[in-house]
Amino acid sequence: MWVPFVALQDRQVAKLLLVPGGILACLFSSVAVLPSTALLIMASFTIGRRERPRTPTGVSIAMGAIVVSLGIALWPGALAARKVEEIGRTISVVPLDGRLDYEKLRKTPTEPAVSDLTQSVSKELDETENRIEYESRRRFDLAHLHERPRLMFSQMIGFGVGRMIRWRPENLLRSPLRDIRFDETFANNFSGDRGAWMAIWSLETSDQIERLHLAAQTDFLDPDSFGALTEKPFKYTGFIEHAFHYPATATTDFKVWQVDRLELVSLLKFDRPQVYVLDHLPRMDQLSSEKVPTRPLDAFESEALEQLRTAKDVAITNDGPKYRMLGSLRAAKQCLECHNVPRGELLGAFSYRLQSATRNEQTEKSR
Repeated sequence: MWVPFVALQDRQVAKLLLVPGGILACLFSSVAVLPSTALLIMASFTIGRRERPRTPTGVSIAMGAIVVSLGIALWPGALAARKVEEIGRTISVVPLDGRLDYEKLRKTPTEPAVSDLTQSVSKELDETENRIEYESRRRFDLAHLHERPRLMFSQMIGFGVGRMIRWRPENLLRSPLRDIRFDETFANNFSGDRGAWMAIWSLETSDQIERLHLAAQTDFLDPDSFGALTEKPFKYTGFIEHAFHYPATATTDFKVWQVDRLELVSLLKFDRPQVYVLDHLPRMDQLSSEKVPTRPLDAFESEALEQLRTAKDVAITNDGPKYRMLGSLRAAKQCLECHNVPRGELLGAFSYRLQSATRNEQTEKSR
């Protein structure tokens, strides 16, 4: 912006500055600010061409170019900020206090101490907390949704865009929850939410059965679903009930597993552990009703549950190609603002009935 004023003082210097200044502006500015840059260069060139530019005329040209260039930068950002604010008004603030008070009544002195967690379980808990903490851009945006100066600064083209990550409406919005059948397969045109996929990708690639549970756990917890604490002590903006967003086998690279059933084991709501019986993947928004059918643990689940308390995160058994698996759902530090349990305690588990298939069999089925 200073080039037009230099042109008022010394047009030869201004001419020398135009070419390198234009090159530098194109190299180090974003595409969005190129119209402003071009406008300022043209204004400088116009002033520099005059043999004896009168100061009032030159100042008017310089100031006019700067005002218009600022408008080019500010106006699109203002429209984008208004769109974000409109979306923000549709996102509800949910009070979470008291929702899980029943957990306080289910504590027994015979439960294993959380401090007895094995090293491998503790390490996995740390990694789970890191995924929840760092794989959610949405939580950060929700926390600052109603801070208009921050919002405006991040949206201004050529200003905040160079210093902050711009707000994107798709980071705030989430697709509606839906019932996902056990036998549903992943389709290439499946449109899902970016946040959960980013968390799943961070798990790296493998066709091991343990990864299927790890990916299912990450999808169910969904780092973007926690929302943001915006009204203390217990009111969260953008909170979404835990649920699956993708078919259970969509998260394995080689599709070597067929999920016959995937059920949620409840450990703290009933007098004894119970398994919710649904005809689709679990959704917490459907499980608060007393009408949801449940069943007691079977022999495998009872034995595996004791291993999950402190020693393992996944317990597996198989009979040929048929597998049973019980995978833990533990209280990460982000869960403690709602759950009345110590960090690391077992909140529930996923019970799987699976069948394995060779890659050739999977290829034949897909043809």
